Amino acid sequence: QTLIAAMRAGFRDVLGWPLDQHSLAEALLRAESKRALSGAHETRIVSFVSCKGGNGATLVATNVAHAISTHRQKRVLLIDLNQLYGDAAFIATGESPPSTLPQMCAQVERMDSAFLDASLLHVSETFHVLAGAGDPVTAAEIDRDRLEWILGIAIPRYDFVIFDIGQSINPLSMLALDRSEEIHVVLQASMPHVRAGRHLREILGSLGYASDNLRLVLNRYTKAAERARTALEEVLDMVSYQVLPEDPDVVSQALDEGV
Repeated sequence: QTLIAAMRAGFRDVLGWPLDQHSLAEALLRAESKRALSGAHETRIVSFVSCKGGNGATLVATNVAHAISTHRQKRVLLIDLNQLYGDAAFIATGESPPSTLPQMCAQVERMDSAFLDASLLHVSETFHVLAGAGDPVTAAEIDRDRLEWILGIAIPRYDFVIFDIGQSINPLSMLALDRSEEIHVVLQASMPHVRAGRHLREILGSLGYASDNLRLVLNRYTKAAERARTALEEVLDMVSYQVLPEDPDVVSQALDEGV
């Protein structure tokens, strides 16, 4: 609790008492290096959220993260907050993650940069994944304060942090949404998504998330869905930010091969 309170107050180093000369010297060096770099680095934070299963929000979030790391050579961390399935690591690579978010929260007292790095799935040198729980029961073990502590250590180390939130709006997902510059709402152009999308839009608005920060992403789009797209944009009062075409063969091959 003391560590969490210190983190909320803005502390980034907590030393034991009596002071150890070596630990104090290292802490001063870290503070000096951060001071020298202040203003030179800013992490961009983006969330992907959906309102129905099968929209492809996790697939989109994972591929956006991969594209930014590959084509823009940026350090990207994808954090899987999807409490239903936790598929981000599975989509990104065929490898098993060394740790999951609930496991990291259970050992938060050990958390530092080295422990964080060892817990992440390294898809490439510039693309890392913080794996999700994988099921709702295990996800319930994630503590908001402990997640906040982990984010405090993780976020400054990356150029981009991308949250895959899934369908749940709860204290954990709101922690991510509060930090996000952009919230990408992933929907399909179909009439069932019009109703669900409107409900999600109302929830986000009631929680105080500004319309300027919301982006509508239409996934699995076909020309036959033009009427539903028009209805969706009218009901949500949003213009599509990106339109991703239906491409089942490519998507299925990518999922089968872990690419």
